[in-house]
Parts: sequence; structure tokens; C-alpha cells
Amino acid sequence: MSRKKLIFTAIILALVLLIGGVLAYFTDTQTKTNSFTMGNVDIEVNEGNFPEDGIQNVTPGIEYEKSPRIINKGSTPVYAFVKVSIPYRNISVGGAQADDTELFQLLHITDETAGTTAVGINEGWALVNVAEAGATEEVTSVKDTTNKTVTYVYAYVDDQGKLKALNGNSATSGKETNTLFDKIKFIDVTETSPTGSQIQGQTFDVVVSGYGIQTSELGLTGDDATNPAKVWPLANR
Repeated sequence: MSRKKLIFTAIILALVLLIGGVLAYFTDTQTKTNSFTMGNVDIEVNEGNFPEDGIQNVTPGIEYEKSPRIINKGSTPVYAFVKVSIPYRNISVGGAQADDTELFQLLHITDETAGTTAVGINEGWALVNVAEAGATEEVTSVKDTTNKTVTYVYAYVDDQGKLKALNGNSATSGKETNTLFDKIKFIDVTETSPTGSQIQGQTFDVVVSGYGIQTSELGLTGDDATNPAKVWPLANR
């Protein structure tokens, strides 16, 4: 091959390599930033006008306004539960001994105009079966013999007895429950003397605790996902 041909071939090869090198560096890239703003579960137990420091000089049979409800102040829809612990004692009722008697009654208003009440809770709430998993009998209260209290758990439900969600704070309605009960009363007891009394001059606490749990991704399927007895153990962890 002549020198001219060699030089021409070398130039052609160099141009091919140059073009090929330029093409080899054609690139493209794209970045997407995925932002996740976390929701939150934030509930409030509102008891109406019940005083924060309690009530002094309580006497039997007097009804006091106490109307707990749950308000969802967070962004995430929740199922609501309320746990109420009531003290019990061995007391004298009309001269007869009454063992393990609950000292307070929860009342609901039966006639707003007349102001009449009855023992029990308002519609929209249901006692929760708090029996341990696998139990064959329903359990609706737990007695603490150390602290001498009886505890009940109530769930906010629809008319089918299924859990009813409270909307998040971006909604315009449906963010709070109705009241669980409206009044509370120290039971009607008859004691003629403070001597040996387990109640006169004592201070007793009725403890009301609210619970909220997100409504989705609870690991439950079918009817279990809205069954108070199935969801409560998750809310109470």
C-alpha cells in the first residue's frame, strides 16, 4: 500500500473513531424526588364542663355533669375507644353489707327537656368484648383487685355494631363522637356513721381514657377489620 493510501486510511479511521467517541457520550438522566408527609393520630378527650380538679364534698345520689366524647384532631381517620375505670368497695346499703359494689353510675339523658336520666350509655357506643384471644365466653369488664376498680371498654360504632371512623382534621364534619354518657352519680348508699366507713371522707377516681387507632392497614381482613373486639387489642398496645 502506498504512503498516500496509508495516510488517507489513517485519516478516515481517525474520523470514524472521533465520531464514534462523540456518539458514545450521548447521555440522559432524570431525577424525581418523592415526598411523603406522614399522617398523625391525635385525639382529645373532651368532658364538657366537668372541672379539671374534680368535685369536692360529694354526697350520695347527686348527679354531676360529665360528658366525655372523643375528638379527632389529627390528619388520619381513626376508630375511637373509651376505657372507664370505676372504683368499688364493700359498703353498707341500708344497714346491709354489699360487697364489691361499684361506687359510681354512668347516666345518659333520656329526655332533654325534662332533664331525666337513666343508668347506661348513649347510642352509638357499645361495650367491647375484652376476653383474651381464644376465650369462649364474652367478657365486658375487668376487675382489678389490687386497686379495687372495675374497667369497661366502649367502642364508637354504627347501627350495625361495627366500628365507625372519625374523619381527619381536613374534613368539615364527622370528626367527633357523641357523648359516651352525660352525667355521673355516686350511688345511693345509706351509712349512719363514718366509723369504719370505707367511703366517707375518702377520695375516689373515675378514670376515663380515650384511644384512637388508624382505620386502615391494621392487618385485619373482612369483618374483623371493623370488629371492636379485634381492633381493641391493637389500639391498647
